[in-house]
Amino acid sequence: MLDLVKSSELALNHFDLDRLGVETGDVVSVVGAKGSTTLPVRLDNGVPRGTVGGAFATLSGDGDSVLGIFVDASSVINQVE
Repeated sequence: MLDLVKSSELALNHFDLDRLGVETGDVVSVVGAKGSTTLPVRLDNGVPRGTVGGAFATLSGDGDSVLGIFVDASSVINQVE
């Protein structure tokens, strides 16, 4: 069943890709409430400028649950950098 779980990626608006100096396919470091991981980025102009889109029910490049890294269930607000 593990093979059915999709690897995660971050979707960014083209303004943010340019601002950060990254292109589709580049891998970036992401820090969440319970750890950090690296994820590839892709262009998605449907994502509002200044935000990041991503699916949480996926795996990081390291094979870890993205949800487990980014979300602290004991916290009201979770910040991802």
